[in-house]
Amino acid sequence: MARIYKKILSYAVMYTAALLIPVSAVHSQVVRMEQKDQPFVTRWEQAMKHGRKNYGKDTWWAGWCIEKMMHENSFTGSWQGRKNKPSLQELLYGVAPEKTDEGLSEAEIIRREARKALSDINNDGRSSRKVMKKLAFLMRFNKEGRIIDITLSNLSLPVDLENAPLVWCGLAPHKESLDLLEQLYSSVTSSDVQKDMVAAVGVHTPCPQSFSFLRRVLESNADDDVREAGAFWLGQQNTKEALAELKKTAFKDKSSDVRGKAVFSISQIDLDKTADVLMELARKSNDREVREKAVFWMGQRNDPRVLAFLKEIALSGTKLGEKAVFAVSQMKNEKALDLLIDLAKSGKNRDIREKAIFWLGQKASEKSKKALHDVIQSESDYTLQKQAVFSISQLPPDESVPALIKIAKTHPDYNIRKKAIFWLGQTGDKRAVDFLVQQIKSTR
Repeated sequence: MARIYKKILSYAVMYTAALLIPVSAVHSQVVRMEQKDQPFVTRWEQAMKHGRKNYGKDTWWAGWCIEKMMHENSFTGSWQGRKNKPSLQELLYGVAPEKTDEGLSEAEIIRREARKALSDINNDGRSSRKVMKKLAFLMRFNKEGRIIDITLSNLSLPVDLENAPLVWCGLAPHKESLDLLEQLYSSVTSSDVQKDMVAAVGVHTPCPQSFSFLRRVLESNADDDVREAGAFWLGQQNTKEALAELKKTAFKDKSSDVRGKAVFSISQIDLDKTADVLMELARKSNDREVREKAVFWMGQRNDPRVLAFLKEIALSGTKLGEKAVFAVSQMKNEKALDLLIDLAKSGKNRDIREKAIFWLGQKASEKSKKALHDVIQSESDYTLQKQAVFSISQLPPDESVPALIKIAKTHPDYNIRKKAIFWLGQTGDKRAVDFLVQQIKSTR
């Protein structure tokens, strides 16, 4: 993602009627070149001429924006450290972002927020609503005319221009914005700036033009961290073409870091074929880390085919099987929990079983608690029994404390009873304290 810039915006001015009009106590200045009858490329050329002529002895900014549909609660940029500071929109136009509460009664506002909150609950806490937002691209030039910094930010958020002037070109069509970014990228030599330029292309609405650019970056001789950025943003395209390119990268790229980033980016693509690609990488890649990452990211997909594949790996008894157990533990469905229980009770080897027992302790359910009890009561391997006691201690107190007390009272092996007593002592729960006091009194 684009870098988050932790700076403080302190000053603002407006450009009106082709005149620079300073605001009192303002050290920065903004020149707006947004004539609607001029193409964006012409406005940019004028901005370059103005900047070089008037600010060429120091650093200065030039920028523009696009309109983009974004999730209502998502932003590019940050408010962090900038509370009560003017937004970029206020800096440019002297007006704050539109207040959606204006004209509404308190009761109407509360009803609207309740509807939004209910919608978020129905969408697992993630708002699915999208609205049109303006996203700015700010390029900082040094006195030699090279781009030395890039800031991406919604107009509703504040930015820190560090008191340097800004020449603003207004709204650009997506294609022309991408054309300019491709042109600027070709003249940039700093890998940090190149990464930000790749992000600037990536945040545009996915299209064949941005895909082609990102693919060229990924296949180029640029630094690995720049090509990693290309891989990341290809994953955000969410297309079969991007999936095919990333699959090729994960198998064949010369850099292990880029191969690893490609696997992650594949996992972000929401297509049915994504699971097939991850399984193919886990089976056939010559890179152990790629295989492990592919298995890891399978755990984020609630796909029956993936679960069957993970079971196969977990039962293989290989080192990759331990990664598969973790992936199963991350899947949020009943069949995954059943598989985790089966692996805990009858895994291929002790390591697999121990990992499964551990992850059962992170699953607060009657099924997982009963499975851990079964291991403690019927298992002959002390290491696995001990792991199961620990896992029970990780359950919520209303489940773990009574269970540990029962083990401490009734288990035939005093070593296991000792472990249960130890973990009771870590809870601070009143029931645990009462039981421990009772044990002390009864053994006098």
